[in-house]
Amino acid sequence: MVTTPPRRVITGLGPPSGTVAVAAALHRKLCCVLG
Repeated sequence: MVTTPPRRVITGLGPPSGTVAVAAALHRKLCCVLG
């Protein structure tokens, strides 16, 4: 996530890895809230 440029995360037009990173971040947030 650190190596992924913010632009790719915002635009979502980056490689599949960018989308996976965002999904992982959201999953972690849900785990923290539900945990």
